[in-house]
Amino acid sequence: MKPTRPQLSACLIVALATSGAATWAESGIAFVRKAESAESSTAYVGTMRAVTLLEDGSHESKLKVWADGRGRFRREYASGPAKGLVVLLTPDTSWRQEPGSDDWLELPGRKQDAPADSGLLGRNYDATNLRGEKVAGLACRVIDLRAKHPGNPRKTLWVEIRTGLALRTDQYNSDGKLISKSYFEELSLRRSEDASLFHPPTGQQTRTTPLTENLRPLDSAAQLARACGHRPDLPRDVPPGYELAGYFARQCRRNVTLPALRYFDGLNTLLVFEQAGGNGRRGWGRGRGWQFHGGRQDCQFQESPQQKVVRYTDGKQSYLIVGDHNRDALVKMAESIR
Repeated sequence: MKPTRPQLSACLIVALATSGAATWAESGIAFVRKAESAESSTAYVGTMRAVTLLEDGSHESKLKVWADGRGRFRREYASGPAKGLVVLLTPDTSWRQEPGSDDWLELPGRKQDAPADSGLLGRNYDATNLRGEKVAGLACRVIDLRAKHPGNPRKTLWVEIRTGLALRTDQYNSDGKLISKSYFEELSLRRSEDASLFHPPTGQQTRTTPLTENLRPLDSAAQLARACGHRPDLPRDVPPGYELAGYFARQCRRNVTLPALRYFDGLNTLLVFEQAGGNGRRGWGRGRGWQFHGGRQDCQFQESPQQKVVRYTDGKQSYLIVGDHNRDALVKMAESIR
């Protein structure tokens, strides 16, 4: 997401290629961490392709993209299902302008997307340096991230050597299937002179998204308990490598505030939602897209290439777990909530 940069010398490339396996793994993780910080610290103007692979085919979009190197981004969808959509991102909030509309919708709380301790990445993932390739004319290291624990998704990154910016990303789900890829077609490493690109134009109407179902990030379990009126129930059986990384108050209908939790392993996220009311042992009807897990009435699931959803009731309270992980592990996680 860059003017022309000096290339690594042939000697340095040979030295990298002949280094030991431990050095490769260590530098791979270092490059991935560099890519995380480079995303918000690198200024650029360019065009991208984004492809999402679905069960019934694929969707492809072309985007015009800008970044100011200070954590602000602009994305304009020039083709594809979202053609005409404009998205503005800042460290604190984001805006959307739907196709054909003059209004801007503000979506607060973008800080909830911030990653947890990046040390988790090195503990839970192996980074393999596969080869060198060029993307948008810039030399990259191709790094494959694979989980040390089973049941997780994986990712392949094309990381630009000088800046550390990821110029291409291939995302595979927990079943090993490629589900999305995005890459730069053109890239200029420079800051746009037009600072107005990163906020709605003066004089145009802006609206704030309703609080319904909005997640408000909090700093601790104590804050979450005060916001919801009770301590959040926690799962005791969490998939290996995941740590509790975020607390959120979820404003629901009827002015009810419920807790939500974020578990993170350095790359993948699992979300736990407490739902309003419990269905008891009566269970649920099947509902559109829902299937009963093992024929049980107290546990259902939905699956798509992008994520899995498990819904569970202990007879008193209902819970929802959302994320891309092995379904049986998500069911065990739901059953362990106390």
